[in-house]
Amino acid sequence: MRTVKVIILARDEMVGAFLREKIGALPCIEVATNGSVAVQGVVVDKGLLTFSERRVLQACADYDRLEEAAAALCITRDTVKKHLARIYRKLEVNSLHRALLRARELGLLDEAREGRGRL
Repeated sequence: MRTVKVIILARDEMVGAFLREKIGALPCIEVATNGSVAVQGVVVDKGLLTFSERRVLQACADYDRLEEAAAALCITRDTVKKHLARIYRKLEVNSLHRALLRARELGLLDEAREGRGRL
């Protein structure tokens, strides 16, 4: 049988350790380190992003500029940037573009809502 390599994205280390233990015990699945290149899948903790982080990421997908996203959410641009910093760390990316791509891949964005003004 072929072994499938997966990485785990979890909201915190405790949940990550739990998922690594449970998934690692399954036959034919190898839990790889996040930096692995030859990964065939990703296991995503449903609570990876908080409600606020999801709202900010969705607003960034819906609007062209951070200022517009902040105004739509009634928060400051700095607050958006703080949320994005946490999102980047959790999704293991270093730019908004990559965060949006990764979020779409992982099903973290509401595709039906994408488009200007649909918060």
